[in-house]
Amino acid sequence: MTMTIAPGQRGKGRPHTDSTARMGMLQLQAALDDVRQSLKRLRLAFYLGWRESILPYRAARIGPFWMMLQTALWAGAIGYFLAPSAGRGEPSYYVYVTVGIALYSTFLIFISEGASVFVREKNLILNVPNPFLIYVLKIAAKALIQVVMTIPIIILSFLVAGLQPNGMILLAIPALVLLFLFGIGVTLTLGTLGVRFRDVIFATQAAMRLMLFVTPIFWIVEQRHGARRMLAEINPLYHFISIVRDPIMGKAADMHHWNIALASTVMALMLGFLLFAYYRGRIAIWL
Repeated sequence: MTMTIAPGQRGKGRPHTDSTARMGMLQLQAALDDVRQSLKRLRLAFYLGWRESILPYRAARIGPFWMMLQTALWAGAIGYFLAPSAGRGEPSYYVYVTVGIALYSTFLIFISEGASVFVREKNLILNVPNPFLIYVLKIAAKALIQVVMTIPIIILSFLVAGLQPNGMILLAIPALVLLFLFGIGVTLTLGTLGVRFRDVIFATQAAMRLMLFVTPIFWIVEQRHGARRMLAEINPLYHFISIVRDPIMGKAADMHHWNIALASTVMALMLGFLLFAYYRGRIAIWL
């Protein structure tokens, strides 16, 4: 028995599939071109980040040095009051807390400010033909400035604790690179979602207030058991802080911290890029 296919039925559905695939390729190419154009304007991204970091302090007498002073006061107070209990009287607790606060402040920029990165740049996006990713790189520049401004405070914490760093501290450099790549992926993800769903901006702000206590910044994981220990292990911020803080304190971070940090970075970059590629053409409309 021979089945006859009507002319109208031959290849039915293929034009729609082909057009969808073609549209997907165009979106991907546009996103990649945005990345290339943004990387060519790194100096502009750094200038925007520097300007936004310095601008709030322009009327202050000591200017941006308030960034260092805030970290120093916070770390000093926490170290003084919690060292006898949480730090068990160890002088290294001052270094532990100072590095933890510095890194958490960096995450705060990537996550809290990253969620509103496109919304806050509405005027520039609608009036200046810059690539979108340049505003994500601006957030990374602000985070880098935050890290640089806290380095003197970390050095001071070593002096207060009477400790000296060793060669392990060099391992903190690739760890920081990984942390920044993760931050860029998170900013791209949250920033894209934040344009369409404005609740994401407020949700991340509330979440970061909670994460301050869930993340082992003031408390030491090895001293906790049960639910608190589990909360730390499933918290990716803990693993990123560990791969940076442990080398600074003179010891190599466990490999499972590196594995989780690497996996989290790959997932954040992939998810962020895919969301950005899919919704890039609608960002200006949603603004």
